[in-house]
Amino acid sequence: MPQHKHTLVLGVSALIMVACAAQAPVTAPPTSSPPTLAVVATVTTPATSVVEAMRYTVQRGKVDEVLMLNGRVAPLTDQNLFFAQGGVLTNLAVRRDEHVTKGQLIAELDHRDLDTKLAAAQKTYDTTERRLKGDQNNRQIAIQGAQLTLQDAQAIVTRLRQPPAQHDLDLARSAIEQAEINLKSVHTSASLAKIEAKAAIATAADELRSRQDEYAQIVAKQGSNNQIEQAKAQRALDNAQRNLDLALAAYDGAVQAEIDRVQLAEHAVTAAQAALTQLRAGPNALDLAQATRDVTRAQLSLRALSSSDNTLNTQQELAQAKQDVDNLRKQIEAARLYAPFDGVIAETIARPGEMLEDFAPVLTLIDSTRLDLVVNQVKSDDLLKIGIGQPAEITFLAWPGQIIIGTVSKLPDAQADTESESTIRIDFERGGLDLAIGNPASVRMVLRQVPDALWLPPAAVRVLGQRRYVVIQDGKHQREVDITLGIVTANQIQILSGLEEGNIVLGPVSGG
Repeated sequence: MPQHKHTLVLGVSALIMVACAAQAPVTAPPTSSPPTLAVVATVTTPATSVVEAMRYTVQRGKVDEVLMLNGRVAPLTDQNLFFAQGGVLTNLAVRRDEHVTKGQLIAELDHRDLDTKLAAAQKTYDTTERRLKGDQNNRQIAIQGAQLTLQDAQAIVTRLRQPPAQHDLDLARSAIEQAEINLKSVHTSASLAKIEAKAAIATAADELRSRQDEYAQIVAKQGSNNQIEQAKAQRALDNAQRNLDLALAAYDGAVQAEIDRVQLAEHAVTAAQAALTQLRAGPNALDLAQATRDVTRAQLSLRALSSSDNTLNTQQELAQAKQDVDNLRKQIEAARLYAPFDGVIAETIARPGEMLEDFAPVLTLIDSTRLDLVVNQVKSDDLLKIGIGQPAEITFLAWPGQIIIGTVSKLPDAQADTESESTIRIDFERGGLDLAIGNPASVRMVLRQVPDALWLPPAAVRVLGQRRYVVIQDGKHQREVDITLGIVTANQIQILSGLEEGNIVLGPVSGG
């Protein structure tokens, strides 16, 4: 085959292979000025056929390594809710697409048996608590009584051991004086009462004699009204007699009262004098010994009450009853499912009446207010170039002219199979767009950027096996030059070595 014909085949192969090597799921716009293209002079092959070749100039400028991906809007929080314990689902309180708030009851398992047990356990707890409070109150009262008894006994010992105070002596003397004054007053008042009683007797006796005289005069009279007047006089006579009897009894009472009051007053004087004598004499040894023993007994009684607690068993019973109540309440709460956050019910999985296994999903809850972008099927080679915080340009299909800037917020688990395709999530601000879950979008990421690079369009590079080379125009001659490639995109190939800025490169022939 002629040399020119061989060059034509290699050029076509190079064009195909370089185009395939470029990442072009979605065509990225060029990031620098377009290459300079020119048609070179016609080259005459030995077969005298006329062919045309494209000519490219090696340029210097910015080269970006761009990754183009596709994604869809998804809720940032998407959670399957379940019960940690199995049971029969009796209440599904929400429906699909229903909005719920955090803490809202959304489902329940059958817990009627637990409710019955809880009521019984609560009753036991309440009864035990009342009994414990009563026992503790009685014990506290007993301790307080023992403390008061000890204080009184100690006060007596203290008083017995101290000499009489001048104030106490003055009070004792004053008590004697008061008792003597009271005795004199009793004598005086008692005598006066007795004199008044005697006077009342004399008055009643005079009245009786008068009534007797009147009665005798009426009896001596004769006439039709004599009997009536006689009866009236008899009644007056009887009254006078009764008054005399009362006066005599009052006198006897006054005499006895005088005796009693005088005796009491005399006893008061004697007691006051004895108190002063005792106060001056000081404490009696027997009294002090007895008071000391009373203190010891009070201390022992208080110590016994304080050190022994007869409510310990009841306290243990109450603690067990509380634990039973708490455990049953926890079991009942475990049979209730609450919304962990504000959101929308995306799907109801279980149905009322269904027997659920432990951790079986009941429904799916999403947070529709917090959205991000889910990008699936990211190749493992590309994942190695992406990090958390990687900027991304997002263009939604429904808003083709508006670019939203987002950042990579989540990468696949490090333990995942790096050979498989995985999923990343991109966080973004809505920018006023009325987005809905499922909206499709394209994603453009600049993975690497060289601001000052030599580059050629892919069509200028030729491929032969593992070899990468170009044909440059050197005056009237053409020669092949091996090159080293850097970033390869759909529109640019970075040249790391082999060429210089301004070199003229001939692309593969376009016809023959």
